[in-house]
Amino acid sequence: MSNNSKFHNNFNELLCLSQKYKLELFIPDIKEEINRIKEEQLYLVVLGQFKRGKSTLINALIGEDILPSAVLPLTSIVTLIKYGVEKNIKVTFEDDNSLFIPNSELYGFITESGNPSNEKKVRLVEIFYPSEFLQDGIVLIDTPGIGSMFLHNTKSTESFIPKIDAALFVLSVDPPITETEFKFYEEIRNYTDKFILVMNKIDLIKQTDLKEIYSYTENIFLKSNHNVKVNIFSVSAKNALEAKLEHDSSKFILSGFKELENGIKSSIKSEKHLILQNNLQKKLDRFASRLSFSLELEMNALKTPVNVFEDKIKKFNYEMDKILLEKKSELYKFNGKVNDLIAWLDDEIRDFNKAQSKSIYNSVAGYIMSLHNPAKPALLNLAKEYFASKLSSDFEAWRLKFESNLFEKYLDIVKDSTSNINGLIKKLTEISSGLFDVSSPLMLEEITFETPSKFIYRTKDEPLFLEIDMLKILPYFLPRNVLTKLILSKMKNEVEEKTMVNSGSISGFYRMSISEAALKFKYEMDAKIDQIIFYINSVITSALKNKDLSEELIAPRLNEIESDLNSLNSLKLIESSEPSNLST
Repeated sequence: MSNNSKFHNNFNELLCLSQKYKLELFIPDIKEEINRIKEEQLYLVVLGQFKRGKSTLINALIGEDILPSAVLPLTSIVTLIKYGVEKNIKVTFEDDNSLFIPNSELYGFITESGNPSNEKKVRLVEIFYPSEFLQDGIVLIDTPGIGSMFLHNTKSTESFIPKIDAALFVLSVDPPITETEFKFYEEIRNYTDKFILVMNKIDLIKQTDLKEIYSYTENIFLKSNHNVKVNIFSVSAKNALEAKLEHDSSKFILSGFKELENGIKSSIKSEKHLILQNNLQKKLDRFASRLSFSLELEMNALKTPVNVFEDKIKKFNYEMDKILLEKKSELYKFNGKVNDLIAWLDDEIRDFNKAQSKSIYNSVAGYIMSLHNPAKPALLNLAKEYFASKLSSDFEAWRLKFESNLFEKYLDIVKDSTSNINGLIKKLTEISSGLFDVSSPLMLEEITFETPSKFIYRTKDEPLFLEIDMLKILPYFLPRNVLTKLILSKMKNEVEEKTMVNSGSISGFYRMSISEAALKFKYEMDAKIDQIIFYINSVITSALKNKDLSEELIAPRLNEIESDLNSLNSLKLIESSEPSNLST
């Protein structure tokens, strides 16, 4: 029997046992793995921070401009690109209904602009395309970028991380790797060791600068991998795509993309079956362990005298009450840290507003005073245009740095609280193991903080200046120096007003983002503990009911559970070949 047939049979056995013992939580994921075994699909997920060029890189691999891409981050829905004899696009909604759409409508489903806040309730989009790269079951997956996504995208992106078979981790030169990206890389390593690192957008910098950035990035990964050298492919996905569309072989060679494609072929495509078998074995072990928890608890309960078992339940409930108090305390501390972060946010933005108002006014005044002999009526328009441009560029440059700092601070809070909640879960499982002689592999998955990626700056509200109509007439009558003073006087008020408006918008915007993210995280932490306690209690309740069975019925039930446990244990004994490690 082939390894695929063995895995297919064993996952089917897991499915039957989950249905038999009414463990509904595991059934959807097991069914998905069965379908993937049938199709022999390898999920090659493209990951990275926003604006790294992930969609363009996927387009270049496929050889067609199929995914929308632009300067601003666009992807908001997890998108799977699979092989098909002809091009088709299938949209699956959260209610499991689906429809096929033309390519012209794709933008309206997978981008934030076309589908704001996922108002269309899209779960995922599948694109079928006759690309040679996608043959033999390679599935490319485009995901929303980390670090600056919309909150509603978090769940769909996180749901795919445990399903990773291999990953293209996309960096770029603008800027080089950030702390956020590196932390994300380390987290993803918990799910797969099949990584290819890609340094994109090399067309934006000089070769000498590229060498410096490459060396800097290489050293970071070198230290994290215990001095094991990493291989980073430097490419221009934009130039590679253009070269393929224009059939320009020389341009394609210069893009560095050929080396990347060869790296994917030798490190992932050639090892596809080994990678899949290794990952399937890990998933099989995980599901088997979770099922074993339920079966062991029920079996041990049936073997325990009623009075002893009821005493164990009382002790369990007492310990669970203590866990719930600790959880409440942790949520309280988390809330306090978030409030402190919001206070810091307000202080930073208030200080920035004071400094920026003065800085922008001085820049605008200097610009106007430096103009040589413009027509007097043009002074107003020049002042308006320069002010709008200056405010937008200064605010955006500051906001990007501020957002990164804010993200790191929030992430530290989340990681600390996640660690503490994981500690509670570990304690909970140890209590369960000690009282009922079982072990639990359940763990809390970390939750990340995302924010929207785009601001619209309010610099051109009507009217931009007080008495704007009068200022349009005055240039024809006033001396230039008098007109300039008048414009600057009005400009000073306008700069103060607009910097305050935009600072307030940013403050409110991040306050809302943090509050929403914190609320979601608290809910997840709260629900995770409650879910596990409920899960254990449901198994205990089921076991307690079965204790009412007669001795004649208990014995067959114990034999049945023991047989199923032996089956689960045997599933872990499949020999799997470990794929050779990538040189990252």
